[in-house]
Amino acid sequence: MVAALGVVGYVEKMVTQNKLYHLSFRISAGKAELLDELLAANEVQMVTWAKDKSRTVFYSQYLPSSAEAVALKQSLVRLIRKIPPGRVPVVKIKAIRQEDWSETWKRYFHVFRCGKHMVVRPTWEEYCSQPGDIVIDMDPGMAFGSGHHGTTRSCLVLMEKVAAGLRSGSVLDVGCGSGILAIAAAKLGCHDVTAIDNDPQAIKVAKENIGINGLSGRIKCHTADLAKLENGRRYDVVVANILAEVIERYADKITRAVKKGGQLIVSGILVPQYPAVKKALVGYGFREKTAIVDGEWKSGLFCWR
Repeated sequence: MVAALGVVGYVEKMVTQNKLYHLSFRISAGKAELLDELLAANEVQMVTWAKDKSRTVFYSQYLPSSAEAVALKQSLVRLIRKIPPGRVPVVKIKAIRQEDWSETWKRYFHVFRCGKHMVVRPTWEEYCSQPGDIVIDMDPGMAFGSGHHGTTRSCLVLMEKVAAGLRSGSVLDVGCGSGILAIAAAKLGCHDVTAIDNDPQAIKVAKENIGINGLSGRIKCHTADLAKLENGRRYDVVVANILAEVIERYADKITRAVKKGGQLIVSGILVPQYPAVKKALVGYGFREKTAIVDGEWKSGLFCWR
């Protein structure tokens, strides 16, 4: 499933062209929260990052043609103008050689710690692990899920909370993107992990990351549409880091995939959207155990009543 702020899905076109068009701008953290809500509501996908303790958020996207870059720029300007008074940031478009793409975005992805033990390490950076560290090696490429986004961070924290259940049970990662959450489940001790996504490119990236972490034999990874999810298999833990409206729409299928006594982690939900998602899950017999707010995003851990 495509997450709320994933990387643009023009991969097939990109691989046949020599140029990409990099669109970027920066905005204050306060306005970024409002902008993220507008982006999610309008299904506009951007990559975001912020330096530690910085009050500035950077937005970035790579597109396969100048026309698509200009169209996205126009859409962004319209959305930004809806935010309370202030200067509209300069939205830049720069043509780059496709072969330079991977090196360009790597400047913004560094080793970071999440939760008590999780450490996400880009494959191109060195890291000296500390006792108790669970290191996840990542090269997210064109798929959503580097771990920097608030939704993914929250899922990693919540997965640590259910680690005991992971070690002896099974896990389904719905909308796996780069595979980071499935990899985390396996590194937390789960020997029965399934990762699905409706984007074949995401599955390709996820399989590569699973291999990098030496987990090819522990994680089953394949393309699947949530709307056609088989109802026969149930899991001890289901993680769904996808759009709020998708969780609501398919709450019956998602909850049916959780074993009785099992647990469900949901994310990709803006704070104002969370009550509706919670209501949908409660309607299928679940109760909230805990929730995490990370910026404008809220994630929840649920279990059967």
